[in-house]
Amino acid sequence: MTTAVLTHQVDGRGEPILLLNGELMTMAAWEPIAAGLMVSRRVVRCDLRGQLLSSGTPPTSLQGHVETIERLLDELAIETVDVVGTSFGALVGLELAATRPDRVRSLIAGQVSARPPAEGWSRDTETIAACRRAAIDSTDGDIVFDRMVASMFSDAYLAEHAELFDLRRRAVAGFPPEYFAGLLGMFDILSSLDFASRLERILAPTVVVESARDRVYPSPASADLARRIPRAEHVLVSGAGHGVVIEDPVALLGVMQSFLSRRF
Repeated sequence: MTTAVLTHQVDGRGEPILLLNGELMTMAAWEPIAAGLMVSRRVVRCDLRGQLLSSGTPPTSLQGHVETIERLLDELAIETVDVVGTSFGALVGLELAATRPDRVRSLIAGQVSARPPAEGWSRDTETIAACRRAAIDSTDGDIVFDRMVASMFSDAYLAEHAELFDLRRRAVAGFPPEYFAGLLGMFDILSSLDFASRLERILAPTVVVESARDRVYPSPASADLARRIPRAEHVLVSGAGHGVVIEDPVALLGVMQSFLSRRF
């Protein structure tokens, strides 16, 4: 596995907070939320191994991703951190909290469940096939984007920002094959995931965030996850889909700030 530290960005001063990407994200997607946090916090963003900015062979397990996160925290001399993750990043955050509870002060896990949904990207044969082709020579990268985005955002948001999504679609179609190989690695992890047996090991105060229009992890997946974590609560963000970090960052930031303002 590649030993280089993940590509990352650090802004602001104060207690550290780590933001972990979903599958189709890069760390730039957190910008509106990071801007609101960095007024009083040291905000750490990164691309996971195999995402666009952190090249190299992706880990084949959640624990492998956790090890790359720990290496980054060590590089930044951060012993304990508040962790925020969405989608795949939330799974990495859950794994970090379960296996290294000494390093996680609190956890915000959004758009996620303990098991993969019956219908999802990791089980969608057409998405997987297109991703495999794109991992060879970037052919059909636009198809991967279209199929994933269709389930990530609410219909209203997709219609309102159609021009922006068209630009993004063309950009993703030009991403290198390594990017799509990284997506495949995440899909492989998701396809066999069963996190339920490890949730009781999470000791940090946790909030599980559900997006009301999430078509990737529809209700009651998030509420069920929250019930399985000893010190967890469940919060619903109304009006947004799976990609709430992009679709409604103001609402998500409000949930985060309310939770983080407490003294654990």
